[in-house]
Amino acid sequence: MIVFSTFATAGGKTEDPREDMTRGGLSVGVLPGDRVAMPESKPMHCHTCKGKDRPHRPLNKAEREWLKKTRGQKNADGYFLCTEEGCRHPRTTFKKNPFADEFRIPDVD
Repeated sequence: MIVFSTFATAGGKTEDPREDMTRGGLSVGVLPGDRVAMPESKPMHCHTCKGKDRPHRPLNKAEREWLKKTRGQKNADGYFLCTEEGCRHPRTTFKKNPFADEFRIPDVD
């Protein structure tokens, strides 16, 4: 039986392909399966804050579970939450207003 692997070479040695993806000690690529941390907070357009860029953070586990239950979302990993006082409006990276109404996520900690 022959097993093909992205880590195997013709000589039978196994090598880490990340070695070829560094330039001066800095990584310039990510392989499938690598875990990449989401940013703590980043400015994004907020639909309910009257079109201004506000800080948004990824949803925590309790907020993701609440969103799945109440809105029937299969996956809530790509949502960000506006951290402006009294807002808490969710959005995705590409959709400013993914819900038809001015929907807000309550504090579910």
